[in-house]
Amino acid sequence: MLFRSAPPGGGVEVACAITLADGVTGLADPRTRGAPPGERYPHVLVGRQQFARVSLDLRTVREVGRLLIVAVSSTRAPIPWGGTLLLATHSGDRIEIPLDPVGTAPVAAVASLHQVEGELVVRAELRAAATVREACEAFGYEALTWLDAWTPLG
Repeated sequence: MLFRSAPPGGGVEVACAITLADGVTGLADPRTRGAPPGERYPHVLVGRQQFARVSLDLRTVREVGRLLIVAVSSTRAPIPWGGTLLLATHSGDRIEIPLDPVGTAPVAAVASLHQVEGELVVRAELRAAATVREACEAFGYEALTWLDAWTPLG
């Protein structure tokens, strides 16, 4: 999964909240890189090549309960969202989610994924938020522990 183009006027970082089927939760962002924390092989990795990127190990998809993809202004300033979230597999399958309807906010929950019998169900969310914590809690990730409204613990 990657952000194909950044919003005008600023860059985008990405974060990914994850809940495993056994209830373990975590958040991967540019600082923590992988989630859930403490895993030898994280299910989700966050990074940047040409674009902000979230990688999900599909070999472990049955262990995943759900995911939330969150776009974050790299400056934390409100920006007019634009661009596209591109979900792609190595085989070339792809889903594009336009970010235009999100509005002006420093954070947006852009997509959720739920695992159902080994298949991922994708839903465009496009919900603005003031902080990463607010975005995650709006989608039921209350079990995450935070240092502050932007930084997960662990």
